[in-house]
Amino acid sequence: VTSAVTGMPLTAVIRAAMPWLMLLLSFLMIITYIPAVSMALPNWLGMS
Repeated sequence: VTSAVTGMPLTAVIRAAMPWLMLLLSFLMIITYIPAVSMALPNWLGMS
């Protein structure tokens, strides 16, 4: 959809989005595999 709207080739769209996707994936891995990170907010709010 983005490629059609902007007129850019699909490879250029993917190349431009790749750093952001890697950043999101790295944050997902951190939140998933380090329990202290995902439990910080509930702990700060006194929920656990």
